[in-house]
Amino acid sequence: MDNNENSINLRVEESRHQKLRDVAKERKKTMTQLIEDWIDRLPNPNKEISVAEAALRPEGGFPSVGD
Repeated sequence: MDNNENSINLRVEESRHQKLRDVAKERKKTMTQLIEDWIDRLPNPNKEISVAEAALRPEGGFPSVGD
């Protein structure tokens, strides 16, 4: 592991783990790459968003991620 990288341990249900594994295989990506892609789509907490943009977001203010 590079000094610029950190690790995260997650506990997820077996069905979610298998889903992540299946999607990664289908997209020819690693599970890490899928999670990093999702993180990159999260809003920047330091960036102000417009009222209109906030109104379009689901509860919690995070962009939705397709199944």
